[in-house]
Parts: sequence; C-alpha cells; structure tokens
Amino acid sequence: DDLRSPIRIEREELRNLHFFPPEYGQRADGTAVDIFSFGMCALEMAVLEIQTNGDTRVSEEAIVRARHSLDDPNMREFILSCLTLNPDKRPTANSLLFHRVLFEVHSLKLLAAHCFINNQYLMPENVVEEKIKELDLNMVMAEIRREGRPGAQWRYS
Repeated sequence: DDLRSPIRIEREELRNLHFFPPEYGQRADGTAVDIFSFGMCALEMAVLEIQTNGDTRVSEEAIVRARHSLDDPNMREFILSCLTLNPDKRPTANSLLFHRVLFEVHSLKLLAAHCFINNQYLMPENVVEEKIKELDLNMVMAEIRREGRPGAQWRYS
C-alpha cells in the first residue's frame, strides 16, 4: 500500500527509534549518526535479538541488557565504541574497518576455513558434482541388450 495511514507510519518509526542516536535532529547529521546506527545493528546481530514489547519501541533497559550480554571483550569494545553517546568520540568508519574484530582472522576461524575449502566434496550439495568429475564421460552408464538387434547404451556425456 502506498497510502498507509499516518498512525501506522508513526508506530513503525517509534519501533525503530533505538537506531537513532540521541543527537539526531538537533544538529547537522554526519557520519557519527551512521556509526551509531551501525553499532545498534551490530548489537542486534551479536545478541540475535533485542526484546521489544510488540509494536512499541525498544526500551533503554532492553538495550542495556543486550549490551551486558556481550561475552567477547573485543566485540563488546567494538560495539560500545559505536554506541558512545558523544558523537565526537565515536570511531570513524575507517578506524572500524581496521578494528581487530573485523580485521584479524583468528587462527581457529582460519583453520575452519581451510578445512571447509579442502573438504567441499563432503558437502551434500557438492557430492554429485565431485563424483561426476571422477568419471569418464564416455563410460557406459546403462545398456539394454537385445537379441538380433543393436543394443541401446546410455553414457554419462
């Protein structure tokens, strides 16, 4: 519907207010506003969900609980730096790109990536493709023999 009711639009805006920093609308918007919103998205992804009361906005208490539930100290520092109330103290997008949470590839993750790449043939969606690679495409897959007539053959190709 392009003609949505103003009440419905207002409810949707209220439900998403937690993505806006405290200074939103009071001064010229800069990248600090986006960093705050990114931090809130990262917080939601890290805790999987911030509890709401249905159609109402996310309470400050729910956000505080979500912040405290972050176990990894690096992730906590990364997200909380984005959610700093003072916009001048929020990190820049460039500094976030090189933060250890995004920039470092931990050895266990690296090992898991190598195992995944080296054993892709074990993945169910790749098994048939990998087995076909091993076959001679001219090999006879099935054959029907008939007396007095030529037989029919099916090949992999």
